[in-house]
Amino acid sequence: MKECPSSMKSFYWYPIVGIGVGIFIYLARFHIIPKYIGVNTNIISLNFHFAFLSTFIYRETGKKLFIKYASIVIFLFLVITIWQYPKKNTINPFAFTNGSLFILCIYYFYYLFKTSITLNLTKNPIFITCCGLLIGTGIIIPFGLMHKYMLAIDISIDTVYLYGSLTALGYSIMNLFFLKALLCITQNK
Repeated sequence: MKECPSSMKSFYWYPIVGIGVGIFIYLARFHIIPKYIGVNTNIISLNFHFAFLSTFIYRETGKKLFIKYASIVIFLFLVITIWQYPKKNTINPFAFTNGSLFILCIYYFYYLFKTSITLNLTKNPIFITCCGLLIGTGIIIPFGLMHKYMLAIDISIDTVYLYGSLTALGYSIMNLFFLKALLCITQNK
């Protein structure tokens, strides 16, 4: 692996968008900008999160039609769910998005183990990226599903923020694996 895999060449956009979204969320949290701007930025980032990572998995599974059509259907359902969420408090789009990515990652591992390609997985940036995605989304799913119920039992706002930081743990783990994948690319040059 002397060169960066083609699917990783545009991966730098993912953390750049994540940093931008984080800035907007904190600006809204500290009332520097209106709250709705932070919420809308987060909604747009969730769409980007799913579209970017599902496209990545699609490329890495040999562009299987199953992944393509599943991703398109999930993305359309996600868009509908996200825009209804603030109004009707329907299913949590964060749990749905990360659950969908979790399933697509499982398919990636199925595809990887089904093929007869021999790889050094500890130095394969794509494998490391998908491991981070699987572990990170696996952590986010239960917190996303329980969030609505935690609010329903009328707990303090500080507890809700602590709970939110646990959700951020999944994203942090994901990004640490992404950094490790990028380090593998630079070390293999």
